[in-house]
Amino acid sequence: MTIQIKDLLQAYDRGEFSLGQIAIILNSSKEETIELLKKHDIPFVRVDSEYLEQEFEAFEINKSLYQVKLGKTNDIKKLFKEL
Repeated sequence: MTIQIKDLLQAYDRGEFSLGQIAIILNSSKEETIELLKKHDIPFVRVDSEYLEQEFEAFEINKSLYQVKLGKTNDIKKLFKEL
């Protein structure tokens, strides 16, 4: 791995570039970029308590929305046809 690619991957790891930006710079697909990150032990996604809290809040909001739309039928297929 060249110094430039190493620096680029480290910049991704610090949050300075998105996956898409790195893929464009390297002229590769996002999938290839993910594999490169894996190869160099750089996490593709960082999960911290703030991120998890946001995800749980979004889940609860969506869960409530689905329950309201479903009513008592619990018909998932019907819900997704309406969305």
